[in-house]
Amino acid sequence: MGGFLKLPVILVLVYGCIQIFGQVHEANRCIWNDECSDDGKPCFSNTIPQPLIDPEGIYLLSQLCPKLVVSPTPPTCCSTAILRRMAGFTVRFAQQNLRRCPSCMENIMNHFCQITCSPNQSQFVNVTLSDATGSDVLVNGTEVFLTNEYAEGIHTSCKDVLYPGVNDIKVIDLMCPGYSDETCNPQIWFNALYLTSITPYTVAYNFVDSSQTFTNGIQPLSDTPFRCQDSTFGNPACSCEDCPAVCVEEYVPEPTNEPFEIGEVDGWILILSVIFFVFLSVLLVLILCIAFCKRRRSDSNEVRDANCCDSCSKLFNDTLSGVFEKWGRLVAKHPFIVLLISLVVVIACSCGIYYTEIVTDPIELWSSSSAQTRKDQIEFQETFGSESRTEQLFITPRVNGKEVYDSFRNGPLEFNALFDLSIFEEVLNLQNEISRLPVSYTYPNGTKIEITLKDVCVQPGAPYSQECFINSVLQHWQNSFEKMNTTVILGGRKADYHDHFLFCTTSPLSPESFMGLPCGSNLGIPAFPYTTLGGYKNDNGVDVYNSAEAFIFTLFLREEVDNDVLSGMTFAWEEAFIEFMHKYSSDLIRVSYYATSTLEEEIKRESEADTVTIAISYCAVFVYIVLALGQYNKCSRILVDSKVLLGLSGIIIILLSILSAAGIYGYVGVKTSLIALEVVPFIILAVGADNMFILVKDYQLDVRRSGETREEQIGRTIGRVGPSIFMCGLSESFAFFVGAYIRIEGIHTFALYAGLAVLFDFILQMSAFVAVLSIDAWRQDAGRMEPCCCCTCSRESTSNELGYFQLFMKKIYAPLIVNKWVRPIIVIVFVAATCISVYLTTMLTVVLDRADVLDDDSYATAFVRDYQAYGQIGPPVYFVVAGDYDYSNERAQNMICGGTNCSDNSLHQQLSAAGRDPENSLIAFPPNSWLDDYFDWIGPNFGSCCKLKEAGGDFCSTADPAYLGCTTNCIPASTDAWQRPIGQTFITYLPNFLGTLTGQYCTKGGATSYGSAIAFNDDGSIKATYFSSFHAKLSTGLDDIESLKIVLQICEDIEKEIRKNIDVGDNFRVFPYSDSYVFYEQFLDIVDEAKIILPAILVPVFVVTLLLMSFDFISSIIVIVNVAMVVVNTMGVMYLLDIYFNAISLVNLMMATGISVEFISHIVRTFRLSTLPTRKQRAEFSLATTGSSILSGVALTNLPGIIVLNFASSKVFRDYYFQMFLAITIIGTLHGLMFLPALLTYLGPPLNRAEAEAEASKSNGNVQRIHMTKMDPETHNGYDNKAAEH
Repeated sequence: MGGFLKLPVILVLVYGCIQIFGQVHEANRCIWNDECSDDGKPCFSNTIPQPLIDPEGIYLLSQLCPKLVVSPTPPTCCSTAILRRMAGFTVRFAQQNLRRCPSCMENIMNHFCQITCSPNQSQFVNVTLSDATGSDVLVNGTEVFLTNEYAEGIHTSCKDVLYPGVNDIKVIDLMCPGYSDETCNPQIWFNALYLTSITPYTVAYNFVDSSQTFTNGIQPLSDTPFRCQDSTFGNPACSCEDCPAVCVEEYVPEPTNEPFEIGEVDGWILILSVIFFVFLSVLLVLILCIAFCKRRRSDSNEVRDANCCDSCSKLFNDTLSGVFEKWGRLVAKHPFIVLLISLVVVIACSCGIYYTEIVTDPIELWSSSSAQTRKDQIEFQETFGSESRTEQLFITPRVNGKEVYDSFRNGPLEFNALFDLSIFEEVLNLQNEISRLPVSYTYPNGTKIEITLKDVCVQPGAPYSQECFINSVLQHWQNSFEKMNTTVILGGRKADYHDHFLFCTTSPLSPESFMGLPCGSNLGIPAFPYTTLGGYKNDNGVDVYNSAEAFIFTLFLREEVDNDVLSGMTFAWEEAFIEFMHKYSSDLIRVSYYATSTLEEEIKRESEADTVTIAISYCAVFVYIVLALGQYNKCSRILVDSKVLLGLSGIIIILLSILSAAGIYGYVGVKTSLIALEVVPFIILAVGADNMFILVKDYQLDVRRSGETREEQIGRTIGRVGPSIFMCGLSESFAFFVGAYIRIEGIHTFALYAGLAVLFDFILQMSAFVAVLSIDAWRQDAGRMEPCCCCTCSRESTSNELGYFQLFMKKIYAPLIVNKWVRPIIVIVFVAATCISVYLTTMLTVVLDRADVLDDDSYATAFVRDYQAYGQIGPPVYFVVAGDYDYSNERAQNMICGGTNCSDNSLHQQLSAAGRDPENSLIAFPPNSWLDDYFDWIGPNFGSCCKLKEAGGDFCSTADPAYLGCTTNCIPASTDAWQRPIGQTFITYLPNFLGTLTGQYCTKGGATSYGSAIAFNDDGSIKATYFSSFHAKLSTGLDDIESLKIVLQICEDIEKEIRKNIDVGDNFRVFPYSDSYVFYEQFLDIVDEAKIILPAILVPVFVVTLLLMSFDFISSIIVIVNVAMVVVNTMGVMYLLDIYFNAISLVNLMMATGISVEFISHIVRTFRLSTLPTRKQRAEFSLATTGSSILSGVALTNLPGIIVLNFASSKVFRDYYFQMFLAITIIGTLHGLMFLPALLTYLGPPLNRAEAEAEASKSNGNVQRIHMTKMDPETHNGYDNKAAEH
């Protein structure tokens, strides 16, 4: 630091020296005119300008400073040697980085020309440092005078020029080390300009007002610079990317989900209100008509005769019932044979489970194999290779606080506790522990080795360096705590790691800070603050990095799809990493972490953990079924009339139906998913339990006829209820099979498994369960007690009296529901609720948030919270151009590039417009552009990086020590400074560009930024390429979905624009790629899919009901209307419960369709076959009989199992299973036991006269009417066997 202390003395001596030889400042006088040292320092020469006569010098001057060529031998203050150095060094950086903006480039070149060669040089240049060498005086330092307006003009024309190789970096960031583009003002920029111009002397700028005058002849530079929007000597203005003033319009996203309005009123509210009031009017008219018709027929006993339809319907019902009756009798007679056959079939089918593959990969599970983003992912990976796997950590201090540090450049600044040196040391120790983490790996041949991070990490420096690419703030000190402890004294002031941090985060591309420490990693890779710091503030557009609250730490692991050994090593290390982080603890820092495999592994872990919950749920259902199926009229016969073994058998049969379906699909290679394994059991449990209750309760309440055997009675029971069970099972099964139309794997497999499991459940219940029912009936008739059938009790006959529950339904509930004052209220309330639900459905949020699929106590949940709190940026996004496209054609280039002469609607221009508006586009920065950098790299100017060893000779690499001796451009210098590589020239040198590393003499190398961005065909033409950027911070799933919508629209617009201007092949495509798109694409189409699939599921329900109801259209329509209302009401409740619409909820809605058939169809069929004379009586009868079985068999069976789900650790289980299952059960129950009976009293199908006549002939009167009015428990059970026969 002694040099700084001696500086004042040196200045005094130099000024003394200068006073000896004097300086004259006037027009037409120089400060120098030639070099006089090996390092290029000019000789002081305060003489008049000399004519430039050397042809090389004239050529160089015409290329560099055409404005100074005023004659064939122009007078200048520079020699050929000075011009040669100016071409090779001084303007190299500017020509490589600023030529994309002609006016900026012109201003900079003119500025260098003025201070180097202007014949009026002495008017604005003053020598401040010199050194006498013999008779010559070397110029070591100069002072340049310029007006503030002149400096501001040049600065303004250049301050927005992009550096395409790095996102969110402008050229001014490179030229102002330690300052951001927001804080680098003209004074700072000009004083730092000589650092990039590589002059052999120092340059200090003196900024003065244009009104200021000098007595010594000084006249500051005061030309009027070109504005960036100005054309320069026939050259075009700068592009919109580099000059906001040129931009015609900025990115404006298309509005999504525009509100549906009619006039100024919400359209849905208006339409639904009209529908509701029309319905009220129709209902009122209907009630009045019914009352009027009743009065006219009040004392009339006229009964119409049965018509042909009634007779055909009766014949069909009798035939169907007869088939089931014969089948039931056969099974009841040979129960053990049936059980044996059932067991053999089930075992044979279930063995296929061995071949069943469970899908746990979220991509496989929630994206369709035919989805476009899935195809894009495959194409991207096959073309450019797999992305690396990432392991990320958020690190925060356990103790919050702040300290004020007196920074070297910015004075007192407040730093968060995160920046305590002890925190840095703790983080470094953690990084070292992770890097050295030993992991055991076994090769496929059995050989065991120990691997560490180096064996699986991404190594950008390979094969020269095996250092892993770890992106963290520690890279600013090259992972050295010794460097973090470095302090320097500059001008009597101390600077330490705080100052180095501020410098390097502000200028991450700077080679080193003013402290002399490198800013990048040992590999030379910069660490950008938006990827290493979290939670920092933004103050008026300036990021305040010292306010950061978290360090972001990212490891990159290699992934090669075809390398099984590397994949095995990577997975093994990743698993060990997660285990290590599980156990890691620190008193200083808190760490949240996430790995590539986290989501998949956490889903599997949660599913395994919730297996216990599901098991408990099944046990709760089993206990209920056992208790509810039994008849408990006498204490002495409790163990005889209980149904423990029957209930257990029913549960086992339900499980076996699921296993059989899974086995069948295992044989044929259909994969399953966790959602299928979690949801299907509840569907089959609801369906199976309902069927069990209907079968058992009907048998229990039936009275055995005189001379009738037990087998015949069971057959008669099956004949009564079998067709109804068959109708429901077939409807549900076909409905689920239709649902398999959706190709999202999770939904597709659920629908397939549910459809086949329902069929198996029906088959097994009509065979195995009926056989077990026959055996249990024999046990009960014999008075044998459960569970040991050897013990006997009283053999008195079992009572057929109604239980309290059935009596309540018959005497109180059913009459209340069909009461003439209650039923219209019920209908109105339910229709109103449905209209409201339709409206609420339009406001459902379509998303599945990351946090929803994770346990509250999962380590990944903590990471997601930290990302939402501290994350600064989203995932990378790639804009891919694939297919036939001639990049060597200039017109085609114009539709891709973003600089001068490029189309205003080019790919890069459109993407840059979006990147400048991250709030709306969710694209954080304009993307990088290899094409623009390639133009600058090969440009036909002295700053070109592309050099040949000789004309027509070999390419000269920047890594070659002889590079500075290569002076022949790949494209010969031309009067057209913007000439581009076209044709074969473009193809020839592109690989050289991609192999060039960025360095001191070439800032445009493509190896670092674009090494993998281009894929070539065998003939050297480009097969595909991408332009990369980052998304803005995507905190929620809604952000992810919106980002995908936006980039898809942008790419569609780009492709349309290119096709409009360029003749491209059919295989040409522009598409976006990010690793999350494949998961979130489902949300773009799932609403449209649901609009198709949910109504489509109703079609088989309608068709099956129509067929098995003997083409009764009214009954079929009533069934599907009620089922549809259950689904719509469930969606309305989803909104109220804040449950999102996604694939999981769609599965549940499909399940709701199936379960609601159980609530509706049985009652409708009972109503249809009832022979009571009025709709009201038939509705009351159906509700009192079948309704009680449905309530106990579906609703109350589901409740114990559903309630248990609320205690699951997974939010998915609590929200999508507990809440939705509960809502479906309650809504289905209310519709089946309230709305449906009330509706049937008004719109139920008419009485089948053929059935009524047959019943009357058997019973000598309408027995149903007698029993429905008397309700006398002494008349057996209140239900007549004949009346309920169908």
